[in-house]
Amino acid sequence: MSPGATIVALLREGTWGIAAQVLTLSASLLPIVFGRSDQLVIVVSSSAIATSCVPLFTLASQFRVPSMTSVDEAFRATAAGILTAVIGSLVLLALVAYSYSLGGIASPWDLAVATALLALSQSVFMLALSALTWRLAARPVLIVRLAYGISLFAGTLPAAALDWPAITYLHITTVAMALASTLALVAGRVTRSRLRTLLATLSGRDLIREYRALPQALTTFVGSLGAQIASIATPSLGGLAGAWAIAMRLQGGFLTLGSQTIGSMVDVRIARAVRRADSAAAAAAVRRARDVGTLLGFVYLAAAFVAVAFTSINGRLTVGNWISLTIGLIGYGATMVAQAPAGRALGLIGANTHRAIWDFSRFVIYVSLWIGFAGPALLAPFGCMSAVFYMAYFALVRRRVMSFSQEGALP
Repeated sequence: MSPGATIVALLREGTWGIAAQVLTLSASLLPIVFGRSDQLVIVVSSSAIATSCVPLFTLASQFRVPSMTSVDEAFRATAAGILTAVIGSLVLLALVAYSYSLGGIASPWDLAVATALLALSQSVFMLALSALTWRLAARPVLIVRLAYGISLFAGTLPAAALDWPAITYLHITTVAMALASTLALVAGRVTRSRLRTLLATLSGRDLIREYRALPQALTTFVGSLGAQIASIATPSLGGLAGAWAIAMRLQGGFLTLGSQTIGSMVDVRIARAVRRADSAAAAAAVRRARDVGTLLGFVYLAAAFVAVAFTSINGRLTVGNWISLTIGLIGYGATMVAQAPAGRALGLIGANTHRAIWDFSRFVIYVSLWIGFAGPALLAPFGCMSAVFYMAYFALVRRRVMSFSQEGALP
């Protein structure tokens, strides 16, 4: 099946997903359409910080819950994740405020509060989607995505049209995720009374059991932080900061399509294959996700170039800036989007050691590049290394699935 036919087949499972993604992508484009691109620099950086913290705050439950066989086990993991997210957001608040104050950012506490709230809402959102995925319910996941898209678009439109402060975009995303999370928890039957009961009965032994997943959460956090470094570094890119902010804002919309809208359906297929010990089905799901991701990466690349070319920022870019931007968009932007549909595959098939090595290696190399290169020159090495890690990721997935076939069983 061709990538185009595959993506149509996946989205045909729920037309809600198409509408949801149109709204989400449109919301990401609104600041660009209304000429607010310069506001996106700090928004992209703060959003990246929040996003990178989600795996740690949720104890990597989005990777663990879908493959759990016990309802009590899944609910316990969700409850522990929510409790950890609340505590983690408070710590993040203090750390971000301190870092922003050192960096001379205006209103550091306001931005810190917005970043911490966004991290909390994203964490709960991922936990809620995990609860739905555990029930192998693809359509409710897409309906939740639609609710998020409607809320995000409805809030972003007046913010962009009326030139509200940049921090408003962070608050709008937080509210949209909070609303969608509430819907997802209800659809996943994680009611308030049920959650309160679980939290109240969550013993120390239960918490210790859940925090055994901390090593996986830490390695995933390192991987997420590594993936977000290019966005976090946006304010330090000098003359390319505005153009890169546009590209990263647009990438966020495509990552949502790949990771959440399409990826959620892929997760259901992989989780089902894991439970049935069906290595062939797992391999097919990953292969389709890779094909869809490749197509999605090309579409993103074209959209990013058009978005940058048709803004006022284009006139401020030198030839050298364009070369660095092109390498960054192809190597980093497109490969990140291309990997998104299968982004949770390694965790779902139980290849946690492989994932940890991959995440840690990428983190170390990206941090080293950030330290070694300054300004626009950073994007070229980022792009080259990102392409290498993209190929390495699918090589690891393929190797793990092949080992299942030889062993005759999934973990």
